[in-house]
Amino acid sequence: MSPCLAGPWADEGLHLRSHRVTNGLEATVVIPSKFCAFPGVINGGILSTLVDCHGNWTAAIALMDRSCLPKPPLTMTSNAQVHCKSRARLRRPPDKALLVMNNV
Repeated sequence: MSPCLAGPWADEGLHLRSHRVTNGLEATVVIPSKFCAFPGVINGGILSTLVDCHGNWTAAIALMDRSCLPKPPLTMTSNAQVHCKSRARLRRPPDKALLVMNNV
């Protein structure tokens, strides 16, 4: 099991748990205030981590399915860019989960 910051096994992480949906994966995550750059504003690095981790698992599952493999292959992001068009504010109660979706 990988102790990735976004994954479910990191003690101090985001505990992201992805589930299959049609053509991809979906997950919910609660962003703790310790991952905010300012009160109510999610740190850009945390957003990048969510995009990287969830996107990587989506790709790995798609490769596994396409190649009829018994488990997902090891994959790694070679390049990623995240452009925030505005501040990522937490416009929800602190205990309400955000939905993260990826499609292939």
